[in-house]
Amino acid sequence: MPTSSVRSKRCSRAEVEWAGAGELAAERDAFRKQIDAWRRDWESRDLNRYFAHYSPQFHSGKMDLAAWDAHKRKVAAGKNWIKVGLSNLSILRSPGRENLMILTFNQDYRSSNLSQQTRKRQYWLREGETWKIVYEAPIRSAAVTLPESFPGRRR
Repeated sequence: MPTSSVRSKRCSRAEVEWAGAGELAAERDAFRKQIDAWRRDWESRDLNRYFAHYSPQFHSGKMDLAAWDAHKRKVAAGKNWIKVGLSNLSILRSPGRENLMILTFNQDYRSSNLSQQTRKRQYWLREGETWKIVYEAPIRSAAVTLPESFPGRRR
C-alpha cells in the first residue's frame, strides 16, 4: 500500500504526492547512513573527513565554518579518543524545502577528557547529490525554526 507524503509547493497550497513505502524507506536509510558516517568520522578524529560533512554555508551560533573548524581542531588536539552515541533521533524534511532535513537527537559524547550529554539540532542541506550540515547547536527551546544565520530564511 502506498504511503502519502505531504510536500509543499511554491504555490499557496500543499499537495499530496504518493510514494511507495519502499521508496521512503530507501531514502530514510540512505540519509541515516550519511548521519552515521558523520558520527564515525568524528570518532575517527580525522578532521578532514569530519569537515567533509559540513557546508561552506555552515553556522553555529556566532561561528562560521572557519571558526568551527579552528574550534574543533583545537579541541580534538587534546583528545586520545572520542566516542559519540546518538539516540532519540528525529528526522524531519522541512515543509516546502525538500532539500532541507532537520535532525533532533540526544548526543552522548565521551572522550579521553570529557563526558557530556546534549540534546542537539542539525540542519542538513542537499548540495548536489550530497547532504551537508549547515547548522548545528544544542537545543535551547522546543520550537523548530530556521536559525537566523540560515541562508534564505524568511522573516
